[in-house]
Amino acid sequence: MSTTTTDTTDTAIADAILARARAHIAEVRRGGRLTKAQNSVLMLLEERTLVQGGRITQLEIAASAPWLGCHPKYEADIVKNGYETSIRRVRHIVRELRMIHHIPVLSDRKGFFLAATPAESASFLRKMESSARAVARTTLATYRRMSTILGGDLLGIKSDYFDSIKP
Repeated sequence: MSTTTTDTTDTAIADAILARARAHIAEVRRGGRLTKAQNSVLMLLEERTLVQGGRITQLEIAASAPWLGCHPKYEADIVKNGYETSIRRVRHIVRELRMIHHIPVLSDRKGFFLAATPAESASFLRKMESSARAVARTTLATYRRMSTILGGDLLGIKSDYFDSIKP
């Protein structure tokens, strides 16, 4: 396959990904399922990603929408926080967009963005897998060490899940 054909195929795939994401976002909005906060964050993501072609950081979102407030469970004292948006609240809203509404919000060291190309999507998924594996390895090692230290076997505490994973 020639480079031109490959470039054309990649462009067609990227266009299809963008079209699908935009159609899904429009459908979610039409259904009235987004909260005001979710819609505001999504609009900021769309502006930065789809119009300007860049990323937006947690701090930029917090500064752009100071009325979003704080995380309702972990930072309930918004008076003490000066009624400013916290980055924890921003991350919470982004997670809701991803998990509840299935909006393809990606992130990297430069900030949040909407999926626009196959390469971006693949890179994000590889990083997520790597991160999940690292957390799983660390958690497993900690569990095994603490089980030994605390005498889990003497206490009758056994984990079929952890014990089934080979070191």
